[in-house]
Amino acid sequence: MSALTRVAATITLALPLLAACTTPPEAPQFADITFEHRPDIEMDVGDIVVQQEYQAPMESPNVDHLFPVQPAKALMSWGQDRLVAMGDDGVATYTVTDASAVVEDLGTDQSLSDYFTTEQAERYTLKMAVRLSVDHPDGTGSIRVTGQRATTVPEGASVFERERTWYELTEKLMADMDEELEVTLREELGRYVLSK
Repeated sequence: MSALTRVAATITLALPLLAACTTPPEAPQFADITFEHRPDIEMDVGDIVVQQEYQAPMESPNVDHLFPVQPAKALMSWGQDRLVAMGDDGVATYTVTDASAVVEDLGTDQSLSDYFTTEQAERYTLKMAVRLSVDHPDGTGSIRVTGQRATTVPEGASVFERERTWYELTEKLMADMDEELEVTLREELGRYVLSK
């Protein structure tokens, strides 16, 4: 065997080994969903308590614990980022009561025509609910705000595509909740809101 043949054989054997050594692509990173860019809602209370009652079941059909930014965390961020105590007395308590996401299998057509189409395979429904109560020497009051959105993913969706779908679903519902919480707070508990 000539030297040239040995080199060619070595390269041929080494190429598959080198190909196996490539590093896998990095998992995508999703930014936290926060509200630090939004104006403070100054409240005439001495303290604000932000708490979470909702506990993810951590089993199917619930999938909120798999989201890249868990819905409960996004709701907690709203209370921490937007509500500010500017008074001397009283307490405002912001409580996350629901942040659940469930998956529903839509079933796909298994006929021959299915090989030529891509169907929506799963529906994800995200629900959020928050209670905000005020206990003040001048009186008490509370509001409850809820929201819901749903979306679907096609059959064969990758892990990244699912995570992106979950992230966008959370982002959109949080935008809804941000608007509804502020409007309802000002309408129903306006006497405790100092900022205009």
